[in-house]
Amino acid sequence: MKRLNPNTNQPFKRGETRKDGYKFLSYHYNNLKKNGFYLESWVKPEVFERTTKQQKECSLIHNKKNQSNPVFRAKNMIQAAKTRCKKYGGEVTVTWDWVTEKIKHGKCELTDLPFDLSGVKKVGKNPYSPSIDRIDPNNKNYEIGNVRIILQSLNMALSNYGVKHLLFITDALRNKLN
Repeated sequence: MKRLNPNTNQPFKRGETRKDGYKFLSYHYNNLKKNGFYLESWVKPEVFERTTKQQKECSLIHNKKNQSNPVFRAKNMIQAAKTRCKKYGGEVTVTWDWVTEKIKHGKCELTDLPFDLSGVKKVGKNPYSPSIDRIDPNNKNYEIGNVRIILQSLNMALSNYGVKHLLFITDALRNKLN
């Protein structure tokens, strides 16, 4: 069982500071103490910062090495969809295998432009990376029939408005530039 922070009445969160200045790092779920609570890691602020920095660097290296792996990409996309569903409601029923096959196909389902699995170029998201798009934004479920795998930039452009709105704007832009 997790010991609760007396100030918030919630389990301790990474980075919370005790009165003595030590920061909470984590619970040790494989180490239950005699009082029934998990062992906790509290460290000096400088150790916390160093550990957090090292973990971020390892995560970036791991992510960079796996960006071109369709299974890795599919798992990340499904996990992100599940996180959004927890926040906004809805359910994820598409599988990693289904998303993986769409990524392996290698092309955006709307434009037929190829995906770029090389990861972020400099800052932000790679506009040509695959992204899971809900066709009907009012349907919060990520289910076959309501999702497609498209370019990240296209998904961002479609946002809550859909294809018709985007086509109206792109036609106006094309006319203005011609």
